[in-house]
Parts: sequence; C-alpha cells; structure tokens
Amino acid sequence: MDAKSEKSSSGWSPAAIASRGKGWWGLRRVRRWTYMLVGIVAAWGVLAGLAMPPLLRGVLEDQLSDKLRVRCTVEKVRFNPYSWALSIQGVRVPNPTGDGDLLTFDALEFSPGLSAALRLAPVLAYVRLVNPVVYVAHFGDGRYSFSEFIPADEGGKQDRADDADRPLFPFAASDFEVVNGTVIFHDAPLKTIHTITELQFVVPFTSTMERDRERTITPSLNATVDGKALTVQGRLLPFAEHLRTEFDVVTDEVDLTQYREYLAAFTPLRLESGRLGVNLKLVVEQPDKRDVEFGLAGSVTLKDLRVNAPDGKEAVLGLTSGVVEVEEFSLLDRHVDVRRVDLDGLLARAGRLADGSIDWMGFVAPAGGKRQAQV
Repeated sequence: MDAKSEKSSSGWSPAAIASRGKGWWGLRRVRRWTYMLVGIVAAWGVLAGLAMPPLLRGVLEDQLSDKLRVRCTVEKVRFNPYSWALSIQGVRVPNPTGDGDLLTFDALEFSPGLSAALRLAPVLAYVRLVNPVVYVAHFGDGRYSFSEFIPADEGGKQDRADDADRPLFPFAASDFEVVNGTVIFHDAPLKTIHTITELQFVVPFTSTMERDRERTITPSLNATVDGKALTVQGRLLPFAEHLRTEFDVVTDEVDLTQYREYLAAFTPLRLESGRLGVNLKLVVEQPDKRDVEFGLAGSVTLKDLRVNAPDGKEAVLGLTSGVVEVEEFSLLDRHVDVRRVDLDGLLARAGRLADGSIDWMGFVAPAGGKRQAQV
C-alpha cells in the first residue's frame, strides 16, 4: 500500500472519526443546535404525552354526549407523542332509556402507518377494539334501545343518491381487530335473550385507494352464538369495478327450539325439537354495475326435527336426520343444482278440513287467526 492510500484509509479509522467528532462538538454552534433539538424533542414528549390526553378525553366526552344526547364517559386517554399511537380507554355509552349501557369497551387503540405521509392520506398501522360489549333491547313495534340515536330521514333518497356519486375517501388500514366482543340482544316482547360471545373479528388489510381497489379484503369472524360456534371467512372486492363478496359460513348444530317464538309470526305450528348445521358459501357480485347476482353452495343438515300441530297433540312434520347438498344456486338465473338429498325418518301428516281444504294451507297463516275445525 502506497503512502497516499494509507493516508486516505486512516482518515476513516475510528480514531480519526472520534477526533473529528470532538472537533465538531467543540464548535459552539453545533452544541447550541444539539441542545435545542434535544430540548424540543423532550418538550414535545412532556407536553403531548402528559397535557394532550386530558384535553382529548374532555373533547371526546363532550362530542359523544352532544352527538348522542346522552352522558357518555371516557375513563382515560393515552398518547405516545413519538409513535403517535392513541389509546382511548374505558368508554361508556348509556342507553337513552336509562336502563344500563348500550356500548362499553376497554380500549380503542390505533396508530398511523409510516406511509401516511407518502400517500397523503390516512393510513393506520393497526386498529384494535378490546372487549366491546353491545346491549340491544327490542321493545316491539319496531322500537329498539338505540332508536333515539337514529336521526329522522329528512333528506331521503336524494341524499343517498348524492352520496353514492361521490368519490371514495382515500383511506387504508392494516390489522383491524375486534378482541373478545360481546353482543346481548334482549327481545322484550318474547322474553328471550340471545348472546354472541368470544367474538373475534380480523381484517388484515383494507383500502379505498385507487391502487388497492383490486386487492382482495379477507375478513374473518369467530364467535359463539347462543352457545354454538360460528366461523365466517370472507373474500371481498367492495371497491373494485367488478364488485364481489364471498363468505364461507360454518356453524355447529344449533338448537332451533330457542328461536321457536319467532315462528309464531309465520305459523301456528309448534316446534318441539330440531338441530340445524350449515356449511355454506355465499356469493354476491355485480359485474360492471349490472344486475346483482346472488349464489349459494354447500350443505345444510337437520336432525331430530319434530313439529306439532297447533294444539300440540300430534306431530305433523318430523325428521330423524337429513342432509341437503347444493352444488350451485343462482337467484338471477333461477337455477339450482342439487348434488345430494338424504332424508332419514321423514314424517309428514296432512288433514282435510270440513270445507275440503288441506289443513297445511292454514298453517302458514299468522298466529292468532281463526282456525277451522279438522275432521
């Protein structure tokens, strides 16, 4: 190695770099700007990290209370001034009727992504809703516990048509997640309560931006509905030119007797037993703004079905077990392709009434109607 190259390489040695650093630090201007920068960063951390959360908490409480017209509360707000991560904790939205809470959750957490500045649009690195609990009560006559939150539809169809013509707001979010959600539905007229517990909902990525509109969104949902497992996997293209939505729905065998009160609006027959399981694929698509196409495929199983006459004395319909497998069903084409039907222990009874009509014609009448005597 010649003298020139040795001198050049020695200029980047650790000793040479340290020597130059000491020289730069010896400059008063460098020290002043360094101290100023450190002070600004520290002041931002103190002011934003300590002063901003109480202010945000008050603003959120006031805005929620004003918009919903009930006194909403927020327990705590946490803000990381360096990552801009925000956590809104202990939110409570009471029912307008004063009976319990409509919505509570432990935390709503989100953070902006690094690409937000590059795309000049809201981009969230993650959104997480932790332990939400939703309580909905049905009082009858179309009235629900949340009815007072719904504004009157004064604009009508014209406003909705104008909204449909507006361009999509650019937005992207990764890792949207609902953790351990609970939904409680209280049907007061029927004196029944239905629950959805252990709800886990995940959307790995969603975006309305032009570059992402052909990218498939893949949400997934797992929950326990009235004690039975429910799994839903989706594949969506909601912002593409060719709109398409697919859902794979799988449930455990559901005890149908817990829903028999709802049959009273359609038939006076009495459901005594029955278990239903589904494994279905639902498809809804609209190519190039043409007619919406609805398709279905999969299987439905039914076991231990027993339906009694309105007087409850004898069965008019029964089935030990049954399976129906559908290869393809198209509502638009009015086409159905059934792969297999297996029925075991089928029972069906019909009677002729005094006027010569079949009793089943009256079984589809609303409950409470006048029944004809059977002969």
